Amino acid sequence: MREVQLSEIARCKSKDSKLVGQIFLRLHSSLISLCYRYLGSFSDAEDVVMISWIKVLERLSDFQYEHPLSFYAWIKKICINESLGILRKRNNFHLISLSDLPEESQPHFNEFSNIDTQTLLTLVAQLPDGYRTVFNLFAIEGVISKKNMILQSGKD
Repeated sequence: MREVQLSEIARCKSKDSKLVGQIFLRLHSSLISLCYRYLGSFSDAEDVVMISWIKVLERLSDFQYEHPLSFYAWIKKICINESLGILRKRNNFHLISLSDLPEESQPHFNEFSNIDTQTLLTLVAQLPDGYRTVFNLFAIEGVISKKNMILQSGKD
């Protein structure tokens, strides 16, 4: 239930705190999952969602409604940017090659064909920050192209 109607946004802009709380609860679990995928920590994810929600409330007058999912898309973008900011501050983007892993540690892709969602989220959370971030931006969000990944890797 990620849709937020124009009438709800108007009421939020006029400081309807009850409705703001309802929308927060409606979007909360989805945003926690989003941030967890990036950060690998529920505690950090909760912090990011709260910080992002505060930013949303501070900037609500700037929000431009386009369709019922535009508010979710806006707060999602804020959450992703906040998550990336935390990862940048950690400065923990150490990438290693799969070929550097011992043979028994290398994944066998047929092992992942019937994986459930919770197990996948747990495995993604265990990835080093850099890999987890690229996976999320590329595989989940679709915002990084292969060309951009090659250009970014050339900067290191």
